[in-house]
Order: sequence, then C-alpha cells, then structure tokens
Amino acid sequence: MTLSPLAAHLAAEINAHDWSDAPYRFDRAGHRRDWDSASRRSQEVLTPDQTELVQANAAMVVAQVVGYLEGESFDPHEFALMAGVARNIRLTARGQRSGSIDAALRKDNDLYDTPGSTLRVEERQAYSLEDAMTGMLRTPEEEPHNLAPRTSVTLSFNGQSYGHGVVDRVEVRHGWQVVVWDRYTTYAVPR
Repeated sequence: MTLSPLAAHLAAEINAHDWSDAPYRFDRAGHRRDWDSASRRSQEVLTPDQTELVQANAAMVVAQVVGYLEGESFDPHEFALMAGVARNIRLTARGQRSGSIDAALRKDNDLYDTPGSTLRVEERQAYSLEDAMTGMLRTPEEEPHNLAPRTSVTLSFNGQSYGHGVVDRVEVRHGWQVVVWDRYTTYAVPR
C-alpha cells in the first residue's frame, strides 16, 4: 500500500528531524544537531534508545491523525517505516510486523479515534431509554451543559451504558440541546 502525499510528507519530516536533543531545546523543523554551531549545540543529548522512542512517539501521534483522516487506506506500518521508526520497534526478531504499531494507535470498531478525544471523558445520562438505545444525547435548552468538541462521552440510562461517542458539536433543535456526534458506537448489549 502506498502512502498518500500528505502521509508521505509528514513521515519524511519526522524522519529528517534530529530528535537526540528534543527535550533540551526548541528547534526548527528538520533540525540536524551536526549542523549547529558549537555555541548553539546542546550539551545534553538523549541516548540512542531514548531518541528512538521520542521519534517513534512523534510518529504515532501524527499517524493517529493521518489514520483518522484517511481511514482504511492508511497503512500505519508503512508510515512508521517511512518516518524512521526503529526496526526493533516496528518488527519482531524474525522480521515480521510487531504489534507495537497497532497497539500505539487508538481505534474503536476498526476506525481511528477522533484526534484529541482523550482530553475529556465524561459519562452522561440519556433523557429516556429510547434516547439511550439510539445514541441521542439531549438536554432541555435552558439547562447548562459543558460538552465541548472532542469530548468522549459514555451514554447511560438507569445505571447501564448503551454506547459511547465523541462530540462534534451541540445544536439547539426544537427546545433541546442535541449532541451531534463525530463518531458514535452503540453497544450490542448494554453494559
């Protein structure tokens, strides 16, 4: 599978950056420590293993967003390779894909989670059983709410969870504040 132009450019930029002094100074994109003058070169550097982990983490953060935008056409393993993620992270000792790349990405029902959706997680009560079963989250227009975009919500009713989703926005409809989901998953059996 070939990477899209966007994914290929992002991977190339991650690969081109020198991550060895990342926690010690702010650099421009494409920074190479060996190009720094002696006066600008950081005296502190990460070990090679630490540098590999910083680069791999940066690659997985970007891969999460690219996977969300591109869906099934995105190959995170190819992206990791092109982003310069170390072989020992990407592959097993026998050269097969390790589970590390897939485990580093958040998915729900084989779809990449909404970027930033782990910032806020809340449980909310549905207005009725029917609302809970259909994934409808609404409150009367006059009641305050604090559901911001990208908030992850578990929708419950009478002590059971019926599904979860990520808020896209809240709209006022016929006297109700109604959550419009970026993504929503209904549980087959309430939990």
